[in-house]
Amino acid sequence: MNKDQCRTILRTALTGGALDPKNAVRSAMATLGGMPIALTGLASATGCRVSVVYGASDCGSTDGKVIKLMNLPIPADKSDIDTLVLMTSLAYGLGYHELGHVSESDFKVLKQLKDVTPLVDSLFRIIEDVRMENAFIGKWPNTRKYLDSLTQSLYLTDRYTHVAAEASPMEALTGYLLYRLYCDYRGDVGTKELALEAHAVCESKFSKGFMTRLDALLPQLDQLANTADSLTMAKNIAGFIEKAKDEMEQQQSNQPQQPSGDAGQDGQQGQDGQGSQDGQGDSDGSGDNQGQKGAQDAPQAAADGSGDSQGQKGKSDAGNAGGSPPDGSGDAAGSGDNPAVAALQSILDPSNTDKRAGERSDAIREALQQVVNQVAPRSNGQLKMDSPAMHVNVASVTTAINTHTNDDCDLGAALAVTSPLRRSFRRNMEAASTAEVSIHRKGRRMSASHIHRVAAGDSRVFKSVSEEIELDTAVVLGIDASYSMKGDKIKLTCEAVYASAVALEGIEGVTCGAFTFPLNTIVLPFGRKAKHVPGQFQLHASGSTPMDDGVYLGIRMLQAQRKPRKVMILTTDGEPNSDRVESTKAAVEYALSQGIEVAVMGTYGATNICNFENWVDLHDISQLPSVVTQLFGRKHLKAA
Repeated sequence: MNKDQCRTILRTALTGGALDPKNAVRSAMATLGGMPIALTGLASATGCRVSVVYGASDCGSTDGKVIKLMNLPIPADKSDIDTLVLMTSLAYGLGYHELGHVSESDFKVLKQLKDVTPLVDSLFRIIEDVRMENAFIGKWPNTRKYLDSLTQSLYLTDRYTHVAAEASPMEALTGYLLYRLYCDYRGDVGTKELALEAHAVCESKFSKGFMTRLDALLPQLDQLANTADSLTMAKNIAGFIEKAKDEMEQQQSNQPQQPSGDAGQDGQQGQDGQGSQDGQGDSDGSGDNQGQKGAQDAPQAAADGSGDSQGQKGKSDAGNAGGSPPDGSGDAAGSGDNPAVAALQSILDPSNTDKRAGERSDAIREALQQVVNQVAPRSNGQLKMDSPAMHVNVASVTTAINTHTNDDCDLGAALAVTSPLRRSFRRNMEAASTAEVSIHRKGRRMSASHIHRVAAGDSRVFKSVSEEIELDTAVVLGIDASYSMKGDKIKLTCEAVYASAVALEGIEGVTCGAFTFPLNTIVLPFGRKAKHVPGQFQLHASGSTPMDDGVYLGIRMLQAQRKPRKVMILTTDGEPNSDRVESTKAAVEYALSQGIEVAVMGTYGATNICNFENWVDLHDISQLPSVVTQLFGRKHLKAA
């Protein structure tokens, strides 16, 4: 597996294969920005909540009720796409992996692991991860992309490595099972090369016969229905290993002897049917009763009962002849040494601390912390995984009444511009759709697909297009009610948003909602009329400016609406908290990637710190109709 190939795979999976560096950055930021909504939303669907932790020790852990995730630094250097993509892949992967446990694993069974051997524990964690992820992907197919990308991410951070010939037996066996089960039974082909390499190493350590019999047990995984089944399969494999070790030891001490008259014949086939023509047993001395070629004095080769169980080739002086282990370092027969037996014994030894594969959340957690430590020193703010905006009930059609109204807000002046404002909204939000194309002999527009008729003397080459006007749009209005908006700014903002809400609700096919931040309050749920609750729009300014929270709340409100076109209009002074600028940009990129149009009205010459693409200044309520025309004129044509 090549690391450059891994980076290419990750880029393609998480940025859509964008070739333009600018588009790749935007796509990567959109993927990062969508993480709070994706993970907290799925956590809610699986019946748990997200809790933010600091540091790696508890990150990714879950008890089935709470999943612990860490906030992520946002890189200052946006040109380093590979690092951004790697961090995003690991964070999504860790979140979805643990949510998979919440959804599919039985935590009562997990508590039983304290009573099993280290080998069973390691085998179970591999098996349960594969079973659990399969079941989770079946319920939530969109998670496959991120769970599959973990293979490349863990390889790039050296958590997934090639199993080398010098690997310990434990490392070789558990590594093989990890890669093989993910490849063949989870459908993650990224581990195929690693599995093949590990298989070859395991054959050299345990024998072909052993690996053949082990592989025959693995299809059981397709039949596992729950966590208890995973534990049973782990115990079965551990039992098989112990039995295989015992059989090797027994064969080693009780090697059958053959009459010398059979010495020149082909060796008998062993228990696993793999006897070779010259009587040589498994190349690693696995202990199967392979055929033997005896020498005239071969019967005394195992006279002391300690000879190797490998097939032996007689020699004229073969009184102590014996097979050699695959690495050629074994003792002669009679020494009692068998590398395969020793390898299996080390695996079964509960005190063995050799490196082993296990539940991969440990590897993901360590890899994520490694990348975060790399990014954090040169970051601009953090992506908050547990934004309060994620816990607002956007499906509610009722809201708390504003009992502390701001009487400075002149809603009468707002209603005075409602009629021209409604006309501006209607004119600039109408979407023309093609209803029918017909071909005629006269007209002003030629049809390129019918021009060939001229050669045949057919003048029916002019087309006419009838169009239907569609206006099926959800609009959410966001009010920046932070302390920096005090005085005239909050007054103008409340009036403008109220006038917009009243104007929009009078347009057939348009539905409107409104919210405020930093309190993340829905002041107008979708389905309610603004003119019935004017006091909801008379707000006081207070608090900081977590604009990213506001954007996330607006996204969630729009995603709950079944409208083909979705628009978010923010009214703000453009000054979010300094540590929220980059996270706000990421949230907006996510909104745009979801097909949501984002427009901003900046009050009284506000500074466009977040570089919103569609920004218009608002200085007076009377300007509102023309401001709406500026916001939607060009953007409408592009969106439609």
